[in-house]
Amino acid sequence: MANLLARNPMHALLLLACAFSISSLRVSSWQQDTHNPLERINLQASFHAFESSINLRLNSTVLEAGHSHQWFELAWSGVQQPSYADWVGLIVPAGADITKTAPAKYQIAAMDKNHVRRGEGRLRFRLIHYRADMQFAFFRGGMMAPRLAALSAVIHVQNPNEPLQRHLALTGDNT
Repeated sequence: MANLLARNPMHALLLLACAFSISSLRVSSWQQDTHNPLERINLQASFHAFESSINLRLNSTVLEAGHSHQWFELAWSGVQQPSYADWVGLIVPAGADITKTAPAKYQIAAMDKNHVRRGEGRLRFRLIHYRADMQFAFFRGGMMAPRLAALSAVIHVQNPNEPLQRHLALTGDNT
């Protein structure tokens, strides 16, 4: 291959042009080079556009003491013109500014097939003990221009200062 390219510089130039073309087909910069999928959310473009028809319901509003995690189910209904771009995010702490704070986790609303068909659905989230109250937010418009359309009730942490893990502390006392 090296001999072929050395004998004919046009082949080398053509190969270089092909390589450049292929590299330029890469996805946009916000889709690549992200360490965490949450980095794909364009927080600066997010804004509030509440839709009164959207109703969010939780199976519980308390993260009980004695649990390092708990499963919560969020159900929604009343979404007009549902889209595959709609998604649900967990806001920690509750009431945080969505233009400055990325959700702690998220799921695409269309993971429930009823969302796109009927504008309703339900998703399960495993919530860990964040030591702060939290709430779910329903977003429209995808990740590049998220519009906050609805907020759930606040999930209260029953004991925010509860010790969750054991730690061994050496004292130097041999007794």
